[in-house]
Amino acid sequence: MSMKTVSQLLTLLLVALFGVQSYGQGLEVSPVRLDFSLEPGSSEARTITVRNTSNKRASYTLSSADWYLDEDGSVIQVPAGEIERSCAEWISFTPALIELEPNASQEVTVTMRVPSSEQSTKWAITYVAIKREQEAPAADRDLAMGINVDQTVGVFVTQSPRSNRNASAQLLDFEDVSEAGADMRTFAVRAKNTGDKIIDCNMYLVVSDLQNATERKLEPISFRVLPDGVIRQELSMPNDLKKGSYLVAAILDYGPNYPLEGVQMQLNVE
Repeated sequence: MSMKTVSQLLTLLLVALFGVQSYGQGLEVSPVRLDFSLEPGSSEARTITVRNTSNKRASYTLSSADWYLDEDGSVIQVPAGEIERSCAEWISFTPALIELEPNASQEVTVTMRVPSSEQSTKWAITYVAIKREQEAPAADRDLAMGINVDQTVGVFVTQSPRSNRNASAQLLDFEDVSEAGADMRTFAVRAKNTGDKIIDCNMYLVVSDLQNATERKLEPISFRVLPDGVIRQELSMPNDLKKGSYLVAAILDYGPNYPLEGVQMQLNVE
């Protein structure tokens, strides 16, 4: 098992893309998302709070790495500098190493410094890691196996200039992936971010009955797409359509200042 694999397994990213607090074994961090909107050449300091929830004194280190979302929406973590849109090297911490007594907490300053030449949306992940002491035989065995024994919590960091309004998206590959005899009818669609802003999306189905011109709108699902990214999503509805012809549309809403995107298909129910 590689260092990278074990690090992914031990990193606790609970509700991190949308939440405000994350917990690890003996460790609590808030918030778990820092969104900067700095113009090129400027800087800003924010704070995160690290809390020791264990019953022992513990040491914590802070560092940065990179991440991206695959088509399933899963977070893939990679070393700093491995993606073009990394801002990991722009982030610094004060302090970068802290020690806490049981139930104690401390604020850490996270500073973002944007180079004057950088105008695009970037992102990174900040790790808060607790290191545990091991007896020598156990430590030697784990090192021989390539196991990193740190417990970590990830804080997602994004940077996009406020003046950057280049947001756009499109929907691709709309298809019916329903299983025969299932209670729900399911449609798959891919959402592509064609702009330079991280977009928070709502997507939903609209079903139009071509016989009587009635229309039904289904409940939306919510997700996030990074610039240059593609996310595959599934939209479901009760499999209760009567015989006839219908138009089924997937609608993408990524903000009130941008047009809706849509794809559609004709569905014949026999």
